[in-house]
Amino acid sequence: MKPWKVLSERQVYEGWRPVFQRTYAHPRLGEATVDISGKKAEQDANMIALDKDGMVIVGRQFRCGPEKVMDELPGGQVDQGETPLHAAIRELAEEVGYKPGAIEELGFTHRDAWRDSVSHYFLAIDCEPLDEITHSHDDFEVIEVQKISIAELINNAKSGHMTDAGGILLAYDKLKELEKKYETTN
Repeated sequence: MKPWKVLSERQVYEGWRPVFQRTYAHPRLGEATVDISGKKAEQDANMIALDKDGMVIVGRQFRCGPEKVMDELPGGQVDQGETPLHAAIRELAEEVGYKPGAIEELGFTHRDAWRDSVSHYFLAIDCEPLDEITHSHDDFEVIEVQKISIAELINNAKSGHMTDAGGILLAYDKLKELEKKYETTN
């Protein structure tokens, strides 16, 4: 199978998450027009952050889409000229007030089939609180910093109580190894 050719594209909504209509040369229909949300080639970076005791640092927020409070990995948009790793470290500091110890790149996922975006994921262990709180949430963000166990993180991802479940899947084997390590040391 080959990618479909883009025949045209136009922005139909401008806002925090713009919407574009793209018309493709469709192999059966001739042409097909679809809505794509988000900025072109948008990237975000997210950090699975564990403190020295093996507890996972998450941000708990109300999310308007599902209309419920969810746990989230610290993360956000990769700014122009910034690497995904730098963005993940910055977001860890801004959203939950921690700095990472050792960091491992986990990989990336595509958010969904109707967005032109990539989500990068990193795992940081031995995270420590920043000396000075430098939270700089977006105006819309109201974040409660929580520490949960690795088991709870995985359960939340499986049960729809958190966003970024794809990142947890990327980290699953490593998280299970770390869970055993912290059980034997605590």
